[in-house]
Amino acid sequence: MKTPAGASAGRRGVVLILTLFVILITYALVAQLTLGTSVVAQTTRNAALRLRMRAACTSAAQQVLDALADDAQAAGAGASAAAAEATAEGLGGLDPGAAGTGGGEEAGAGAEAEDADSFEDSWARPMRIMMGEIEIQTFVQDENSKFNLLSMLDEDEDRRRQARDRCAAILDRLRTGFDDDLDDLEAAQIRDDIVAWLEGRDRDQEYPRPPRFSNPEDQDWSFPYALEELLVLERIDEELFYDQVRPDDKYAPGLESVFTVWTSIDLEPPETGGLAPEEEAATGAGGEAAGQDPLAAAAAGGDPLAEAGA
Repeated sequence: MKTPAGASAGRRGVVLILTLFVILITYALVAQLTLGTSVVAQTTRNAALRLRMRAACTSAAQQVLDALADDAQAAGAGASAAAAEATAEGLGGLDPGAAGTGGGEEAGAGAEAEDADSFEDSWARPMRIMMGEIEIQTFVQDENSKFNLLSMLDEDEDRRRQARDRCAAILDRLRTGFDDDLDDLEAAQIRDDIVAWLEGRDRDQEYPRPPRFSNPEDQDWSFPYALEELLVLERIDEELFYDQVRPDDKYAPGLESVFTVWTSIDLEPPETGGLAPEEEAATGAGGEAAGQDPLAAAAAGGDPLAEAGA
């Protein structure tokens, strides 16, 4: 039989254990609440940062588009001003021979220079744009400067072989000077994988041949929807496909910077207005005779005002 003192000591021990359990449970609840709150806060900060980055990228892209539009407008205005100045000089009582030979050529050269794109234009130089704490570097790349993968499906055997050799050479020199430089064998294997994808030999149930009007049933190969389709190939990953910024700010180009599927590879210029080349030549000669340029008339010794009125 326990004494009252022993029973009281036992109850104190039970109370102490229960108190310890309550403290542990409270600590677990507070820790869980703290962890959950921190995760939610970090998720909210990440979402807000993504929204800011998306808005900054959209604004930067709009600035680049505005720069391209301003460049096109300036080129058109420059060409029109050069043509107007040349016409004014030709009709202003100058020597007809000088107006026809010197002024016209200089005006034509100036208009052509204004109307031509070059890497000296503002759009061709990288631009660094600050959007708050976000720094964005933008640049515009000419799509015609890239190699069109569809040329490797040319019907002419010689052109097809040359295009495939050129593709392998581009891959071989893509990452020269970097640790992930491709050798001749790897470049040829990637080239063969790309050709197999374009020809439809790697199509299966997971990546079926896209049904569209430009892919008739009796055609083996199919045009890709976008260059990003190459990412489904085993030997092409995101590191090889996208441009990389390496240590010391070195730029490692990816496949997206050297390949394209959007440009035209047709070697024959399209016919104008559906006319045959002979008819176009006859029409062009008649049009030139009917609407002779005043400067050309002045160079020939005629009256530019009379020719312009005619």
